[in-house]
Amino acid sequence: LVAQYNINAWKQGKLEELDVQAIGELSDAVTPSLLALAEEGNKQIAREAKDILYRRSLDEKNAWCYENLTSIISHEKIVAFEKALAESGQQDKMHLKIELISHIQEEIAELQYAYYRRGECIASGGVMCADGSGFRYGDTIWLEEVFDAETATDMMVELSVMLSGGEEYDLGTICPSFDDEDDQQYVIVGDRNEGFGTLMQ
Repeated sequence: LVAQYNINAWKQGKLEELDVQAIGELSDAVTPSLLALAEEGNKQIAREAKDILYRRSLDEKNAWCYENLTSIISHEKIVAFEKALAESGQQDKMHLKIELISHIQEEIAELQYAYYRRGECIASGGVMCADGSGFRYGDTIWLEEVFDAETATDMMVELSVMLSGGEEYDLGTICPSFDDEDDQQYVIVGDRNEGFGTLMQ
């Protein structure tokens, strides 16, 4: 209701701008509104809605005990939408997955990342475990940033880890080479004694 009220007000000229990001922060019940905005004639609005839908498509489904009819229907609609975009060649979003592998099981408190395009930093941040426990080698981590394919295929990624003991280690810089049909996976191998290396899978 909140989303539709604002969308209608925007279409009627009562709102100068539509805050698509705020709409995207609402519950799963907002999915039909986002799907409609993704087909909007206003390219900026459509682009923002598609970005949000893509991010939501990356979210893991809730555990069964947290599922409800709205979230199940939302998930199915988003999956169908993303599949249709991919099959028609219109999906232009990319994201990264990091898998940390080592002979030891030392906890990683945080994974730091920075994206560079033509030498300019376009995004940076850190990924931490939600429960504060720290990652372990062998864990898979999805980075939060989502990029246009044109940007993603032309950027370099700088990675480092902060171990639970406070030590920080640089993992080096890697250059993505994305496959149109699949997300690229980066595997960080080694440990603090051997040094780190980067492989692409």
